[in-house]
Amino acid sequence: MDILQNKYKRNRLIELISNKLIALAHSKGIVHFGWVKGHMVIEGNVLLDRLAKEAAEEEGPVVYNKIPRDVIVTSEKDMGLHMWEQQRMDTGKGAVTKDFFSSVKNRLQQKSNIPRLNNNTNNTWENKYLYRLGIIDNPMCACEEEEQIVEHLIFKCKELSNKRDEKIQQIKSLVKIGRQRMKHLQKII
Repeated sequence: MDILQNKYKRNRLIELISNKLIALAHSKGIVHFGWVKGHMVIEGNVLLDRLAKEAAEEEGPVVYNKIPRDVIVTSEKDMGLHMWEQQRMDTGKGAVTKDFFSSVKNRLQQKSNIPRLNNNTNNTWENKYLYRLGIIDNPMCACEEEEQIVEHLIFKCKELSNKRDEKIQQIKSLVKIGRQRMKHLQKII
């Protein structure tokens, strides 16, 4: 009975039963449903068991033309991606990004490898951007000094000062190594 009321689960047998019930309702027929224990030797139940077995084994034509919801959702997502890709290719901007990410679909399938900038907020994006999108309720940085934007994270955030100092030292040592290699190359040449 539940499957007759479920508009998402359909097959040939259910459509046939549903059509018979509609026809009976139009002809003012009365139908009573009741539960019968399976495999009981009751005339109507034996007939129904036989018909159900035949219907399950029968390869008949599809009686309905309803498209499953997941097929529609997938189709709409694909169409949206196609439109997005078309707009992306039609614009003259983002040449470097287009070279790096061949398509929108490929980029969406990649996992982000952007380092987490602030462990307290656990965000890879700046909070001001997430706030503007309505994803978070507050654009403030975890240090609560000002809104979390890239400039604040890189130059001002007190909670990131240790990481900032480490990165500066790493860059200085790389520059020093680079200068030493340049001097060595100049001597060789």
